[in-house]
Amino acid sequence: MVHSPDSGSGNSRPRILIVDDEPLVTLYISDVIEEFGDLEVRTAASATEAISTATDWAPDVSIVDMSLGARSSGTAVAAELSALHSAIIFLSGYSNLLENEAVRDVNPVAVLSKPCLPADLEKAVRSALAVKHP
Repeated sequence: MVHSPDSGSGNSRPRILIVDDEPLVTLYISDVIEEFGDLEVRTAASATEAISTATDWAPDVSIVDMSLGARSSGTAVAAELSALHSAIIFLSGYSNLLENEAVRDVNPVAVLSKPCLPADLEKAVRSALAVKHP
């Protein structure tokens, strides 16, 4: 898990959770997001870890990969994270993701295709933060 130190209850930095089972993708996205400025980043490699982290840490935005291995659905994880008040950004290797009704039901702020450009990721994160912190 990658994360910035927590400075206690006074910490008001926006929190970003990256949920992806591919370590190199997670590392890349973490590095890109940390370049955006004063954001706190944590990662989860599984659905169970994502829900546990979100329950304890309350991320403002969750970036969720659609394919989390054989036993996990990205849409199911995103629905649970959304229920915990996290704005959702989907990340996928599939280009027709918005045709999936389960994806639309989660009402993601953005759907990005892998690989995504840093500028596209930043735009999506900023949009999601604007939804959470207008």
